[in-house]
Amino acid sequence: MIEGLNDGYVIEPIRYYSRQLILQVLDFEMADAYWISIGGKIRPVTTTHIEDVVKSPVSFDLTDKYVKDMYKKHREKLGIEGKARDEIIRALVLTGRTRIRYNRDSNYYSIDVGKLNEKVREYLFEWAFKTLEAYPDRQTTRVVIVEFYTMANTLYLLGDLVGEALLSKKKQQDLVMHYLIPLKRENDFLDTGPSSRMKNKLQSTEITSDNVG
Repeated sequence: MIEGLNDGYVIEPIRYYSRQLILQVLDFEMADAYWISIGGKIRPVTTTHIEDVVKSPVSFDLTDKYVKDMYKKHREKLGIEGKARDEIIRALVLTGRTRIRYNRDSNYYSIDVGKLNEKVREYLFEWAFKTLEAYPDRQTTRVVIVEFYTMANTLYLLGDLVGEALLSKKKQQDLVMHYLIPLKRENDFLDTGPSSRMKNKLQSTEITSDNVG
């Protein structure tokens, strides 16, 4: 059974921060693919999304047996991108994870979400903002977001995501609690270190900003 609730995000009561502050301190590695956990941990994918799952099922609230049984069910070799992969990825996305992949050949991003709810909108806004900061020439790069609960398929431009396609102007300026937490490729989603470092960075930057003001 996939529960998807324990990724080490909630260590202490979560406080709100300004969007400007979050975007100021947010610094994740640019990559062609990512997993975003339920709690906002964003980690680059080195090869394929399913390989991450096969290497460490527990990081995704799965068991090794569950993953192997899925591949046996579809009579496929462990780790290949076939029907078993599709079923596992679908289950993970439906429980709150987000899958992002940039297709270099066709120059577009494919993003799979369970529901495009407020929390996911926060995450994708932050991801798009930092991506455009690194690649300003991708303003018109296509982004296809698929919501697995309804299988709704929506086309945006990357620049739209930092406009008002995901968040209204008011929401962009509100204090927020749903923010991305950068992980390195070697980090496990269960590690609490990245969460603590992000919060410390936010708090120290906030104090410095207050002192300057």
